[in-house]
Amino acid sequence: MQEVAVTHHKRRANGILQHYVDAGSGAPVVLLHGFPETSYAWRQQIPVLAQHYRVIAPDLRGYGETEKPSTGYDKRTMANDLCALLDSLGIERIALVAMTAVHVLLRALPRIIRSGSNVWSLWTMFQHERFPPR
Repeated sequence: MQEVAVTHHKRRANGILQHYVDAGSGAPVVLLHGFPETSYAWRQQIPVLAQHYRVIAPDLRGYGETEKPSTGYDKRTMANDLCALLDSLGIERIALVAMTAVHVLLRALPRIIRSGSNVWSLWTMFQHERFPPR
């Protein structure tokens, strides 16, 4: 397996400073950690996926190296955080992989993202769904 650079970044999006891991190139795959984890939970998968895809693994609001404001922990705001981060990176369409603990957050995305077609695949750990739901 060829070694791929894994870099850590911070970017202000949706009013908070968000930390994310970025690796690889190609079609973007976003990895969302569960509760009470951080992007570090994906450390084994990132180098493997980055062989074929651009991998983005953010720390969600209040977790890891992302800011921890006193408000904004509702699913709509956290979905807006993700959308704002992706917009700031110029990413329009993603494959989304999430741990089941954030499945509730993902349900807010169809209402938040400009159109449901922006997510071309949604995988949750132990479950696969068509996204957006039919």
